[in-house]
Amino acid sequence: MKYFFTFLFLLYSIVSFCQNSQVKVTLKSGLTITGDLKELIPTDYVKMDVSGVETKVSMNDVSSIETIGALLSSDSKEGATDKKKLEKKYGNYIITDLNDYPEIVTILIGGKEMELRLVRGGSFIMGFDGRHSVSMDSEPLHLVHLSSFYVSNDCITRGQVNNLIKKKPNLESPNSTYHANKWKQADEIVKAIANSTNLPFRLCTEAEWEYCSLMDFADVLFGTAKYYEWCSDFWGKYSDIEQTNPQGPAMGKKHVERSYNVGKGKWSRSFHHNGTDYNYLIRIAISADKIANK
Repeated sequence: MKYFFTFLFLLYSIVSFCQNSQVKVTLKSGLTITGDLKELIPTDYVKMDVSGVETKVSMNDVSSIETIGALLSSDSKEGATDKKKLEKKYGNYIITDLNDYPEIVTILIGGKEMELRLVRGGSFIMGFDGRHSVSMDSEPLHLVHLSSFYVSNDCITRGQVNNLIKKKPNLESPNSTYHANKWKQADEIVKAIANSTNLPFRLCTEAEWEYCSLMDFADVLFGTAKYYEWCSDFWGKYSDIEQTNPQGPAMGKKHVERSYNVGKGKWSRSFHHNGTDYNYLIRIAISADKIANK
């Protein structure tokens, strides 16, 4: 009972001092929703404005509520959108797409069922401007808007590749992760997946990969092993221009690879390191609107 009243006090404190400020609501399902606090009834519901959409969440579904840095409204220059802009600090994000997509979708790929996790669309500050940021090519910070997409919980295995492109099977380790040492290998395999499923699977864009790395489930998704994952983008320097679903440079000679645990961690950017011992893996993605109704 003591902890219950303490919880109520904290919630009322949020209401008293942070009305119309940004709050982060974490649901018991693990989903995080960020928006402007409009009303909070600790024994009943929390009401928020999420990118212009009023959202009411039952307190029975809420795990925690916390305040976060305020959002900056778009400026009034000609052509400016009405989208809210995040405070320009690395790691900041808001979820804006609350459509009724399945949280998990299971697809048979290369003879193996794979779970695809929903990553709800939103806006985030891409890049990192702290120590080592120059060597990591992670500047400048820039605002990115993403649509919802699904990402595979696991990377593609050797057995799946054997089935997809009719390679000579490795009977000793079909369940081990496939290492694509060249981007062309990864691209060939993903195209085979798209053809076999009749669904437009692809590699994650770099923006989608970094957005995933900010989510609460990132530690589970990427694990602790030291490896790189291929992205679809050609490698290029960042721009400070606001972007929506960026695809990277139109042309290039090298493709982006990202790792959650190599070097300086999730903020480090790189292209292929010839002669290194790191593994280069394939994680697939697909736009939510391309699969949710299948």
